[in-house]
Amino acid sequence: MSSILQPINNISDRFELGEQIGEGSTGYVVRAQDKENRDLDLALKVLDPRRWGNGFNRDIKDFELAHREVESWASLSGHRRFPRFHGGYYEPDLTHYICLDRIDGVTLRQDLDQRLQHGNKYSPEEIRCILIGISEGIHAVHHLNRVHRDLSSNNVMVDGDLNVKHVDLGFLTAENMLRSLFSTTCGTLGYTSP
Repeated sequence: MSSILQPINNISDRFELGEQIGEGSTGYVVRAQDKENRDLDLALKVLDPRRWGNGFNRDIKDFELAHREVESWASLSGHRRFPRFHGGYYEPDLTHYICLDRIDGVTLRQDLDQRLQHGNKYSPEEIRCILIGISEGIHAVHHLNRVHRDLSSNNVMVDGDLNVKHVDLGFLTAENMLRSLFSTTCGTLGYTSP
């Protein structure tokens, strides 16, 4: 077992849990505060085994998938296009938690929708800035010999200055595993390749 993933009896022993700030197919994200360091503004990604039936089987393979996501976050921590990783935890019921810096911003999808609603298009320089940020994050993923299988505007956040942060690594896959996964569908339907 990875030392970056620690057992914990009850996550609320370590963190004060706040409101839900995000949701995905295998879990959700809540705002959290570390009881040991109250200066940190955190996001706690909750990988809920009750949701693992949606493409998961709640067996050792799923446990390994959760571990792989924690390891991916730890490997990319410190890169400017990813939130800083503060630790991974799991409870006896196999609920996993990934503790990250909370990003002060909105998803790229939310920003696009707000701009469309107000008729405010991105300038060429803003588009360039966003694409460079996304590309730098994907380059970092590829540098780890992994492939991001769920890149979408819902999995990228931007702040008021259009600084990009990738916020979902749940379907990151090692390149050497791709052959066995060619028949596996995952990710966001509207963003999958034909």
